[in-house]
Amino acid sequence: MFDLCSVFKGAGRLAVGGSRNLAGAGAAAFVDLASAWQAGGGSLGVGCSIGADALALQGLTVPRLASVFAACSPAGGGAWSGTALGAVRAAHARGASVHWLAGGPLALALPARLAARSRALALASPAGCLVALSSRTSPGSLVLAGAVAARRGPVVALACGFPWYCLPPLAPGGHWRRLSSDGGVAAALWVAGQ
Repeated sequence: MFDLCSVFKGAGRLAVGGSRNLAGAGAAAFVDLASAWQAGGGSLGVGCSIGADALALQGLTVPRLASVFAACSPAGGGAWSGTALGAVRAAHARGASVHWLAGGPLALALPARLAARSRALALASPAGCLVALSSRTSPGSLVLAGAVAARRGPVVALACGFPWYCLPPLAPGGHWRRLSSDGGVAAALWVAGQ
């Protein structure tokens, strides 16, 4: 693939996320990149969903260098079928920190809590964002990537099973630039408009 450190030069936490149905070569590439970031001493910020988030949590090489942003409570209040509560609890037991109700109180509707959780993760991740997308439409992943792009942080997307040039724009005037392709997975960097 490519060297994450060549793109994410800033210090601090790197947000990682992606589609809930990530599998195959895309899942392997995503976990390899997230693990390489941690192996180099970098910290990770991860959401609480099934798919990419759960894969990142299961692949943690240094759990104490990970922060989980969960939209539910420690007891599971506010969790739904798309929540990887077991993976979040397992990561916490291994030493990861968990920010429970990171998207706000349970009184907020689930879609609002999930979006707010993604924005909180973006704001707490100064190094940038890595997302793995199995389709052009992955609302939570795009909220995360868009929030990082809005503050001019680097965003890398893995297009898993579709052409990188079909990645949706994150903001007007910007574009994606291909970084690499390998085995049906292409990596692209978001280049903001002037």
